Amino acid sequence: MSYQLALLVAGVAVPVLLVRLAWAPLVWAGLVLAALGMVSTLTLATLGLAVTLPIARFGAIAWILAISAVLPRRRPRATASAATETASRR
Repeated sequence: MSYQLALLVAGVAVPVLLVRLAWAPLVWAGLVLAALGMVSTLTLATLGLAVTLPIARFGAIAWILAISAVLPRRRPRATASAATETASRR
């Protein structure tokens, strides 16, 4: 189950990072937790990685709660001047 949660965290963190909707260190922490969640899947191969399971699961749940509190409810609308600037740069 950890890899599904890791994919969820990564799927939220990457667009938030690209659009810059949240504080960058918080988003990078989500990506690290997602990578740790994927590594925790290797617990099936070696029990030495079993310590990563609770860290990834509880960390991901805490991250989801934190990012949901930080994300804006609405994205700001693009103004007409911003749209014309973007069109003129092409």
